[in-house]
Amino acid sequence: HLLDITYTSSQDILEDFHMVRREMEAYNPILIDKPCIVLINKMDLYNSGHRDITKIQQALSRLGIESLPISAKKHEGLDRLRDIIQEMWTSYQDLRP
Repeated sequence: HLLDITYTSSQDILEDFHMVRREMEAYNPILIDKPCIVLINKMDLYNSGHRDITKIQQALSRLGIESLPISAKKHEGLDRLRDIIQEMWTSYQDLRP
């Protein structure tokens, strides 16, 4: 999933995350059970007027979901993302018969 740190939620700090999850479940409920990571993008624009990154990550962690702040524009966090994808792929391959 990809969240925009500059998005202003009206109620819930994870409002956009929950909206995407509902849309995925409506499309195909099996998608909800797949492993996922949430990328919190546009960190190059982050300032005190935006959602608190720590609170977002804590809320996602309570749901058992890993998150990673990135800036696609500045290529920040992308090396770590590549490592995470590789780890997830390796774990998936280990589970296959």
